Amino acid sequence: MSDKTILILQLVVLTLQLVGLVVAVTIYGRQAEEASKSRHLDATRLLLEQIGPDDVREIRSWLLDESPDLTTPDKEKDRKVRRLVVAYDRVGLMVMQGLLLDRALFGFQHEEIDTIWKKSLPVIKRAREKRPNYANNFQDLALKWLPKARQEDRFQNS
Repeated sequence: MSDKTILILQLVVLTLQLVGLVVAVTIYGRQAEEASKSRHLDATRLLLEQIGPDDVREIRSWLLDESPDLTTPDKEKDRKVRRLVVAYDRVGLMVMQGLLLDRALFGFQHEEIDTIWKKSLPVIKRAREKRPNYANNFQDLALKWLPKARQEDRFQNS
């Protein structure tokens, strides 16, 4: 075989390897995209499991619509609010760990997060007398993540 033939064969082999690499990278990209969608779907399911149960929705409506007085301790009211706070604390944990789609949460819960945080604060403060770290993830969600998400949303919608 001549040197020219060997060189042509090497170029053909190299071209085939390059095509194979491009195909492999394309397949990997599609698989990664599907895996990402699957993770986001799982995260959304987890979000809805936290804030979607009937009892949580009922308590959220009660707190938002009726604006109960929470400044003085009341065992039953505090129990209800703590149930809601725990749900949002778990959501806060998932957001702070990057497990939830920020955009999805912001799109349908940003006002609720802010209002629930503010209205729940008396109950949270009482709980923190015994457990200083109570609802820290909810606090981060309301006071760190939410303002940042609002700022980012403002620029994206301009």
